[in-house]
Amino acid sequence: MRKVIAVYDEDPVYAENLVRGLPREEGFPYELVLFTDTERFLAFVNETPECMVLTDPDSGRAAKEELRTHRKVYLSDEQDHAGTDRVPAVYRYQPLSKLRRAILLAFSGEEENVTPERGSKAALIAVVSPVGRCGKTGFSGTISKLLSQRERVLFLSLACWAGLYEESVQDCIGDLSDYLYACETGRDFGDNCSGDSDLPKLLRIAPVSMPEDLFRADPETIRQIIDRISEKQAIRTAVLDLGTDERMMRAFLPLAGEIYVPSLRDRVSEAKTSAFLDWVRRTFGREVHERCRVLFLPEPPRFMNTEDGPEALLWSELGDYTRRLIGEMH
Repeated sequence: MRKVIAVYDEDPVYAENLVRGLPREEGFPYELVLFTDTERFLAFVNETPECMVLTDPDSGRAAKEELRTHRKVYLSDEQDHAGTDRVPAVYRYQPLSKLRRAILLAFSGEEENVTPERGSKAALIAVVSPVGRCGKTGFSGTISKLLSQRERVLFLSLACWAGLYEESVQDCIGDLSDYLYACETGRDFGDNCSGDSDLPKLLRIAPVSMPEDLFRADPETIRQIIDRISEKQAIRTAVLDLGTDERMMRAFLPLAGEIYVPSLRDRVSEAKTSAFLDWVRRTFGREVHERCRVLFLPEPPRFMNTEDGPEALLWSELGDYTRRLIGEMH
């Protein structure tokens, strides 16, 4: 019989998504029981002395006596929170795969080894904006390039026409249309993402060759593509330019640990950004909404051709801005 974890959180939407998402991967060793009512939660743990408890720090401290004999882990709002009252804590707003591992390690009492291993899923950074010509594409490529200086990164644009990056297809490991076709036909991705090859630290998939390929693509298929490449190439971070497709936003925003929303400083752009963030909060709840960070990016260099553009951006004001942003992330 599997051990039971009683889950209670002040944010019921977060708790429900957590209970639904954690057991998706095979081998999850615990049965999760969700509670949204404090009295029922405390009654259950009193009647089930062998169960473990996953809750937020405030609720845990408020029920300190009732939970005194139970093994507990706190879901903390603070990334560097070490726990209180000798109770281990995990950061609640990290990608689900990382959160799952952190919870398992916290309950087992082990320390996490952060060295990436082949087969581990990548952390996801999503870049999305309701505002046009806000620098989203250039920023997506720049943060991918800079992150690849310290770890292996996968960059994928879900825009139909990526502009700045379409001219350098020779630097890609294939285009998204090819990968979608391979998944649909059950074929292997081939040498582009297999084995211990000499591929660079930044692996980039070119946009779809035909827009209709993206319009009819299943977001789950794209997620499988990202996961399979990440597993075979030990990708630490996947950067995803989400484009404007609502289906892709619904599929990937809840999975992203960092969500960047470039915007512009004018009334129309600010109104669009505010409406977008309201939609995120209504659709996904507080946890995803709080991961969104609005950016006002520096203007790119005025004279820049498409061939040299991605590299030139690294040494522009945008490059310096992105370096500072990465410093805050780490």
